[in-house]
Amino acid sequence: MIFRNLWTNFSNVLGQVGSFVNKHMPTVLKGVKAVSKFFERSHNPAVSSIAQMVTKGADLAQDIHTCRDLKNGILYLPRPLSVRGVKVNSAYLCNSWHTVNSKANKVYLTQSRGALTFPGTITVPDGNYTVETFTATLKSLLNNAPSAYLWQGTWDVQVDSTTQKMRLANDTVDFTIGTGTASLNVHMGFVGAYGYSKVQYASALVNISPINLLHVYSRNLGTRLADNMYSAYPQDNGVLCSIHVTQPFGSWFEHRPHMGDYFRFDAQGQAQQIDCIDIDMVDENLRSVDFLGQPFYVELAFI
Repeated sequence: MIFRNLWTNFSNVLGQVGSFVNKHMPTVLKGVKAVSKFFERSHNPAVSSIAQMVTKGADLAQDIHTCRDLKNGILYLPRPLSVRGVKVNSAYLCNSWHTVNSKANKVYLTQSRGALTFPGTITVPDGNYTVETFTATLKSLLNNAPSAYLWQGTWDVQVDSTTQKMRLANDTVDFTIGTGTASLNVHMGFVGAYGYSKVQYASALVNISPINLLHVYSRNLGTRLADNMYSAYPQDNGVLCSIHVTQPFGSWFEHRPHMGDYFRFDAQGQAQQIDCIDIDMVDENLRSVDFLGQPFYVELAFI
C-alpha cells in the first residue's frame, strides 16, 4: 500500500517538477528523463535490501532495473549512469533512533600521574537524555569506572545553566579528553584538542537533546551535483533534503519535500557519470543515524 501511494504521488510531483525544469532550464537539460527509486536501508547490512523499483526512461531505467547489489546503503550500478540532477521525492521512516546510540556513545579519558598515563573508555547506555539525566548518568559511570583503568579521584560533571556548556572535573588527578570511534565529544561540546588538567571546560554548547532534524544525505550525488542555485541546501555538503521530526518515538511517518527544494544539479549543467548511488540518513552533525534495526525508504527522481 505504501509503495502504491508513493508511486501515485510521485507521478503527480514528477509532472510538476518536469514542467518547472523545462520552463527554467531548457538549454541545460534539453528535456526531462526520470527514474523513481525506492531504497530500503538499514544500518544492519544483513537486512539491507532493495524494496521496490519503479522506472521511467529507457536507458536509465534499464541500468537501475538490472542492479541488485546494495551494500551498506550503497547501490552499485552495472555501468555508469549519465545524470544531470537528482531530487528526493519522498522518504518514509520510523522515529526509532536515540540521541546516544552506537554511532555516538563513548567518552575517552586519560589520567596522568607523573610519567604514566591511564586511558579508559566510558560507554553511555543508548537512549534519549535530557541535560540533567545525561550529566547524572555520566557522573555515575565515571565514578564507577572499571578498576582496571586505575583511575583515581572523584569525578564531577556539570552544565552551566546560563552558558549551557559542560564542565568535567576530577578532584585529584589531571586528565585529558581524547577522541575515537563513536565519540560523544561533539554532543558534550568538547571540540578540538585538550591538554591535561583537573578541570576541562567545553568550548561549545552541550547538544544532547533528542534528534529532531534529519538529512537525506549522499556522499556522491550530493557533492557531485552541487549547484545550489536550484537547491535549498549548501553547495558540496551532500544533503539532498532535510526532515524536521515532530512525531513521537516509535511512529512511522512520510516526508515529502516542498517544491522549493527543487533538483540538485551539476554546477555546470553537465551530465555526471554515476557508478553508484549512496543514500544515508544523518543528523545535523552529518553523522549516520542508528535506526535500531528499522529500515527507511527514500524515493529519488533523476534527470
